[in-house]
Amino acid sequence: MEENIEHILWQDEIQQKLQRDKANSKQSLEMLRREVMSRAEGLAVRYDEAALKSNDIRMKAPMLFVLLGNQVKDGLSEIQKAVAHNMSNSEGIIYLVVEDNNSYEEASDQNQAMESSKNSQQERWNEENAGEVITLQIKTKTKVKERGSLSKWLEDDQFLAQLNQKVGIAASKILEKNKVFSYWEQMHVTLVTGASDPCNVILPDLVVLIKNKLQQSFKQVFTDLFVLLEETDTDSEPMKKALSYSLFKELDWYQNADYHYERETEWVDDEMKLMTSYRGQLFHLVYILTDKKENGQRINEARKTHYESIVAVNLLKNREQKSVELEEAREQFSYNTFITNVQEMTENRYCTARLAKVRKPGQGIYLSVAYYLFKAYEKELSCNGQEADRALIAQCGLSDDQIENLVASCLPEEGNLEQIYSLISRNISFKELKNETFFEAENLLYGGTAQSFFQANFEEAAKKRVKKLLSQENIEKKLIEEVVSQADYGPFALNQLLTSEAYGQLQQQKDKYLYQMKEYEAEIEEKSNQLVGQCVGGSFGLFDKKYLHQVKEYLVHEVYGRRYAYAKQAIKLMVLESLKEGIEKFCESLQEKLQKLQQIESFLEERIQEANRYEEEYLVQNVMPYYERVVNKKLEELVKAKGEHFLYDEKYMGPSYRMLEEQEEEILKKILLIAERDILQDEKYFGLSFEEELLARANMLIEYEDTGVAAKGELYKLLYESLEENSKPCVHLDTTLSPHRYLEKYFFGNRQSEFIDYAYKRDQVSRSYKIGTISDQRKSVIEKLQLMGGFRLEDLVYTRSAKRYYEAYKEKGYHFHSEMMSAFLKEGE
Repeated sequence: MEENIEHILWQDEIQQKLQRDKANSKQSLEMLRREVMSRAEGLAVRYDEAALKSNDIRMKAPMLFVLLGNQVKDGLSEIQKAVAHNMSNSEGIIYLVVEDNNSYEEASDQNQAMESSKNSQQERWNEENAGEVITLQIKTKTKVKERGSLSKWLEDDQFLAQLNQKVGIAASKILEKNKVFSYWEQMHVTLVTGASDPCNVILPDLVVLIKNKLQQSFKQVFTDLFVLLEETDTDSEPMKKALSYSLFKELDWYQNADYHYERETEWVDDEMKLMTSYRGQLFHLVYILTDKKENGQRINEARKTHYESIVAVNLLKNREQKSVELEEAREQFSYNTFITNVQEMTENRYCTARLAKVRKPGQGIYLSVAYYLFKAYEKELSCNGQEADRALIAQCGLSDDQIENLVASCLPEEGNLEQIYSLISRNISFKELKNETFFEAENLLYGGTAQSFFQANFEEAAKKRVKKLLSQENIEKKLIEEVVSQADYGPFALNQLLTSEAYGQLQQQKDKYLYQMKEYEAEIEEKSNQLVGQCVGGSFGLFDKKYLHQVKEYLVHEVYGRRYAYAKQAIKLMVLESLKEGIEKFCESLQEKLQKLQQIESFLEERIQEANRYEEEYLVQNVMPYYERVVNKKLEELVKAKGEHFLYDEKYMGPSYRMLEEQEEEILKKILLIAERDILQDEKYFGLSFEEELLARANMLIEYEDTGVAAKGELYKLLYESLEENSKPCVHLDTTLSPHRYLEKYFFGNRQSEFIDYAYKRDQVSRSYKIGTISDQRKSVIEKLQLMGGFRLEDLVYTRSAKRYYEAYKEKGYHFHSEMMSAFLKEGE
């Protein structure tokens, strides 16, 4: 019974281990996927770093990003990356994240694991890139329906103390950046929150406290709010709609000129809190960013685009402009003018922003280069140096001459058969043997000693030597040295050998050995069955001694000579079959090890598909064939400089036999390292501007000068239309309710670029909006930012149903607003 229990426990332990191993494998693969995609994403950034510095794209005044609530906290890393990719003084930007540590939403273990993974990625980003992050975690015990009571956090002295401390730290950190920014008259604060996130109930408390702190050091504090709304996802749920509408009602009050705030929120110590007060419009501008276009169509990856748009808007309004830009005719952005034009009369209006970009498919390029470098390495591992399979047969020791030599080294020489003479024979006269066969004569003379001597010293001795020399270990060692490690053959050569015609012809060699063995076997039988008197002797007994010696000679040279020849063919057959068996067994294990190469290839193919999934088709056309050609050209250059088989050097992939024992991850990382170090750094192939690279791919030419004018014009048209379509306002409006509409459009790119000039002039032809160009020398991307304002929140199609749900839940006793806000709203009614 105890044994059964132990067995069951052991089985459970095995199953648990298998499950853990499977989970660890999946986790490891996911980590590898993230690392590869992250490295791929960094390609464009690396090429743009120098341009970013030479551009000197800088924020002129200090900035604070505030992310309020769990719905937007994961956007921190996206905002940080966008800031770092666009601004050379990104180290001066401060981030304040206010999150609910006891989220009202229940998360599964898987979701928690994903959050942990994102956080770890975020921490790595923070370490690698400039910009300090301050986090305030709120520990609530409230449910979603109690949004209104969340403002009571401010009545908790511990929370209030923490809030003041974090805001104070943010203000201090900003002041420490006095050498980073050139203009200290202003301070820009950007708040980001989710429309349905209950945490945004404390927006006025947070904003007024931040303004109060910053106005002690800055003359002007500009505060903009970005509200992210997911109409096609979570915010489409009835409760989320009601929550969003509760924020909308509050925003209309915050933006009212009569809005006033007064509350004890400035924490001094345990015994004293000070009143913070504010009058007038709370935000300079409020942006609504949704995941729907004006026509109601869904926007893919809208959240990521929103964060990039937020950074672009801040760059637009807070960028340090150069004198040459100010002198040019192309219009620049004016923050105050935009605010004025968005408003209609005295009524508050809202705005939206959407950034579109066309860029080199950086991830796809990186992964294509890695893929074709890997394919080149795979080809290097294949049998490519020798055309004849016969050469490979010889390399494996399978040729007839090699087998002959091996047998000769294992089987004693035929002359050693004469040692049989030294065996003690019986005292028998020739007369007694004369009428016997040689088979019977041998038995009469030696009994079984001659046969035993031959078996032990020739047949068995040879077999032992062959088994030792052709042990599986020795065969594999020889194959690794003579085939796998040889640049002209490699690990794939053996598989090629097994399917070759030459290998199939080894059966003929085997048949030849068998045929010869049968011939020798027949000769042995013939010689053994001859009568002694027919071959040896005379009529006189005087010569018995002489004739007896002749009998022994006949036995040694004729009978055992044929047995020796038979044994030699048998050993040859043994050698041939042992080599074939050893090679085939090694090939089987080799194939299992080589499977990882197919797994790496599939992994890279999947990553390429992932990278191009949301890219427009014309932007990724010919990426694979174009960069296959580029990689091959670059490898030709490297071969000339470093030698034909340089990939086998320690600095590169190392000897091929070592690859057999390495994990997929190790092999892939070597490939990526070589791609990054020896291929992707080449400016003549990878330093092309966005337009040059796209045109080269479209024409499948390396030289930009050879591209045709017609192809160029067609591509410019596609680029323009893509930027225009993808930068259209990201709000779904009922246009019949929203007559006031103000637009501004800005291109970010090289002002000397042919395409920028083309796009600017095309927009100028029939424009009814302000258009400008922001100089950006980065080669990997061209961007277009559209700003649109003048609509009311009630003009949103989303607001219709959201209002119904809000009123229905409110009638059931749900509390959506703080007591202060409820009083304001009642007052407004």
